[in-house]
Amino acid sequence: MKRSIRKRKGAAASGPAPGHPDLLSIRADEMPWKTTARDFPLEPYVGAIGKLHARGYSYAGISAWLNEQLAAQLGHRRITRGQVYRVYQQWLRELGGKGPGIPSGAAAQPGDEISEAEAQIADQRQAEMEDEERPHQFY
Repeated sequence: MKRSIRKRKGAAASGPAPGHPDLLSIRADEMPWKTTARDFPLEPYVGAIGKLHARGYSYAGISAWLNEQLAAQLGHRRITRGQVYRVYQQWLRELGGKGPGIPSGAAAQPGDEISEAEAQIADQRQAEMEDEERPHQFY
């Protein structure tokens, strides 16, 4: 004969439901920052990233430059524009929006959506330039 499991009556659930937005927000706060290129820390290079960004370089351009400069240390790994963006934004939050490499009187930083759109456009332009540099293959 099978025993049935009975729930206790009157026992209140402790805390929000598993899919509750507040619980997910708390768990998101506990997640670590993703600022490495496959276990390659970018934090030591945030000063260079800040200077290049202040001079108008895109996140894609900065990642290409870092990949070129750090080729020996990176090996087969690649730094992406998203990783550059994340480490730069984290650095800005830590400094309160002001720091070395950011000229005083600079325009306010654009929102994440605008920055992401600009980075996507830069990636498209870079891909187009790379396509132009490759020799055409005829079949």
